[in-house]
Amino acid sequence: MPSPPHNIFHHLPQLQSIDDDLDLDLELKSDTHKLCPYCDDILPSILPEKIQNQLHNLQNKSITEEERHLFCVMHHAELHIVPLGLSKGYPEYIDFDQLSLRITKFKKEILDIINGNISSFYHNTALSLYKEMGYNKAKTPMVLINRCEIFQVSNCLFVF
Repeated sequence: MPSPPHNIFHHLPQLQSIDDDLDLDLELKSDTHKLCPYCDDILPSILPEKIQNQLHNLQNKSITEEERHLFCVMHHAELHIVPLGLSKGYPEYIDFDQLSLRITKFKKEILDIINGNISSFYHNTALSLYKEMGYNKAKTPMVLINRCEIFQVSNCLFVF
């Protein structure tokens, strides 16, 4: 039996040269202020002071894999997680010395919630889950993780 006829394609679109891709990649990597030297994540051309200081401390010395990893975690947090938290209304700095005093201000209200004198969305949600699933199942790690989104603070103003 003869081979099936081979299709001949005419007027195919031109593909971008592999060399063009390499040139583009080299252009990005040649600008050291654009890429993290350890993970190749894109960094802003003007680095925040915290990232710049940490990068300066790591340069010109032999660093461990742990130091490299911690730097990459830090720049990811500073460039992505912190701005997200600020956009959701979280405070930039927490004065831990004042924290216990702030919590003490809420003691009466918290006790009223526990005793059922005041209604609370969070308390009511937790109680309904305990009733629906049972005490042991409601406090398993997977159930607690799954309900985290319900309990996350939304865009609101913090009172200090």
